[in-house]
Amino acid sequence: MSKDEVNVYPNPGKNNIVSTFYEKQDGKVTIQWLDLLGKIAKEETYDVIKGFNTIKTDITSLSNGVYYIRIKDTSVVNRQIKFLKN
Repeated sequence: MSKDEVNVYPNPGKNNIVSTFYEKQDGKVTIQWLDLLGKIAKEETYDVIKGFNTIKTDITSLSNGVYYIRIKDTSVVNRQIKFLKN
C-alpha cells in the first residue's frame, strides 16, 4: 500500500468496514460517507498518528447502496474511494 492510497475492506461491506490510510502527521481526520449525489450520509472525526492508520467503522446506519468515502485531514488533503454497502 502506498502513502497516497486509501483501502477499505470488506468492500462491499455489511456491518463494519475498516479503512487504512497514511497520515503525514499526528492530528485529526474527518471521514465522510457521501451518497451518489454528494450528500453526506455519515461523518465522523478520528484521532490519527503519523504513519499508517487503521479505523474500524460501524456502517449499519447506512442504507444499502454506493457511497464515496472521503478522508479529510488538517492539511486539507482530500482522499476518496468508492464503497458499496449491502
